[in-house]
Amino acid sequence: TVSFSSNADSTAPDLNSAIAETPFLIHLYFSEDIDSTNALRKDNYSGVGNINKVCWYEDEVTLNLAAPLSLGSNQSVTVEGTDGTGIKDINGNYMGDKTKGFTVPNTDYQGSSYGSGDWLEIQITPSTVSTGNQTVYVTVIQKNACGYLTGSNAINRSSDVGSVSIIRGGAYQGKISAPSSLSLSDGKVSFDVTTTFDAAGQSATITVSASGVTSGTAAITCSGS
Repeated sequence: TVSFSSNADSTAPDLNSAIAETPFLIHLYFSEDIDSTNALRKDNYSGVGNINKVCWYEDEVTLNLAAPLSLGSNQSVTVEGTDGTGIKDINGNYMGDKTKGFTVPNTDYQGSSYGSGDWLEIQITPSTVSTGNQTVYVTVIQKNACGYLTGSNAINRSSDVGSVSIIRGGAYQGKISAPSSLSLSDGKVSFDVTTTFDAAGQSATITVSASGVTSGTAAITCSGS
């Protein structure tokens, strides 16, 4: 008598978590790789308003929303996983409907739903400083409609950025110091900027550019002593 054992996967995927990257971008993390065809269907996701675009990358999905969710608010998203068109793993096991809660960040660095292609987002903390010698922390991240193009989301890049040029601008650009160029690692780079403003209202800009992507610009402003 010969017996056979089956190693076929019969375990349904699960929705592990939902995380808001920005008020426009919701990342969904699943317990295993999911089928891309059903994952890319907008009608499988509800509770977060109209969806402009769905991005898939193995065991993750990003929802790009048509309108921002309220800053700092608690929200939830429901993912349909019923037979037919719902979320299933690559072996055909349907997940069943799942709902996860998440909190929207208090800061919106993005400002709009999305543009075409990749761009460079600049995050400056703090963006308002006092007079004298101050230091701010700057992060540059390559991004597109699928969110920050780091980690597994790197497969959604339209251009691989190796290095960026950093240009100071504005009437008081001489009162900030920054490197002239830096290399990105996993789609991002961080650096310090020193400011020496001496009066309220003075400001300068930092523009970051690279070939194949849209440049990003952000301002640093002095609030006074």
